[in-house]
Amino acid sequence: MSSIVLLGAWRPPALAVARSCHRQGVPVYLLEVGARRCRWRLYSSALAGGAALQGEDIGTPRGVETVRAYADAVGAEALVAMDDTRLVWLAQNRGALGARCRLLAPPAETLDLVSSKCNQIAAAREVGFDVLPTVYLPAASGQQIPEMQYPLVLRPDRKTGPRSPFKVRLLHSPAELAAFVAAWDGTGAPLIAQPFRSLPNLVVHGARGESGDILALQAFLAPRKFEGITLTLQAVGFPPNVERRCRDFVDAMGITGCFHFEFLVSPEGDRVWFLEINARLGGTTDKVTRLGFDETAYLLGAYGISPPPRGRSPLSTGLAGDRRALVKHLVRALCGSLTPLDHPPGSRLHSAALSFRDLWTVADSVLDRRDLRGSLWWSPRGAAGP
Repeated sequence: MSSIVLLGAWRPPALAVARSCHRQGVPVYLLEVGARRCRWRLYSSALAGGAALQGEDIGTPRGVETVRAYADAVGAEALVAMDDTRLVWLAQNRGALGARCRLLAPPAETLDLVSSKCNQIAAAREVGFDVLPTVYLPAASGQQIPEMQYPLVLRPDRKTGPRSPFKVRLLHSPAELAAFVAAWDGTGAPLIAQPFRSLPNLVVHGARGESGDILALQAFLAPRKFEGITLTLQAVGFPPNVERRCRDFVDAMGITGCFHFEFLVSPEGDRVWFLEINARLGGTTDKVTRLGFDETAYLLGAYGISPPPRGRSPLSTGLAGDRRALVKHLVRALCGSLTPLDHPPGSRLHSAALSFRDLWTVADSVLDRRDLRGSLWWSPRGAAGP
């Protein structure tokens, strides 16, 4: 194919996408959201070009026209976005993007269905996944959560909307909950309350073609989390029944392209609890790619842009992570400013020691000697984070 436009912020997952396309001989052009100007020449040798899209243009007809004009200018045949709000916006305006450039994402109706965690939880229960005890709180509701379920995790039903709502909030008492609900402006969607469990995550990455065939499905364990987000990741086998239920879930929801599930998993690995699914590339794309799971290649294969990878290359048995995030965690641990959302729990010295060890042992998801420019752009940022 001629080229791909990658729309979004320049982050390690986007770098992984650009590098994968470059290896496949597909030029990638970055349409960077929120930047005054796109410094693509500094970002990575895997990029063929770049331009800026102003943040205030997202969700507007002018923004759609900017995307279309840039795709036409570089001769792009495909458009990839890695953010829920932007993906839904583009899917809703598919017809305005022109006939030449194809958005690699499910239909807008499917994205709208999947973007609701209430819908996800209902589908998860239907296919047999375990789900933590769940209470739905409408905005300004005085509904109480039983005392036994504190601390609890609060999430918004949707991450899309006029503004990005919070991702997750940890609350320790009915008073904290009442204050939060009273201040919540809501966007009209319910809040989802579940008991907090300090457990590792199981992440399942996969891809489903437009004809309904599953191209790939792979489980990964996140033994360490920082600020509620995966810090390190390793390939593992599936717990009992999880693979079948993942297949049933994406079939029932009609998801195409790439997706990734997130679960909580018991220390013994024999029980999992459904958390959510994202019908897109995402925050662990760079890590699974570093472990040998080329998610971008599966995305292109799912939409017939290029043949999907043949066979299954053996995955790395080690851990993958971003050393910048590990440095940031190490600093936070030494300062004593970690939170219960950081896993595993422990003293500041123990937590710092884990990150110091991983700095020397993990496969870095950013460093790549084939792309020194991309590696050097990220590495000096250290504890400052992305």
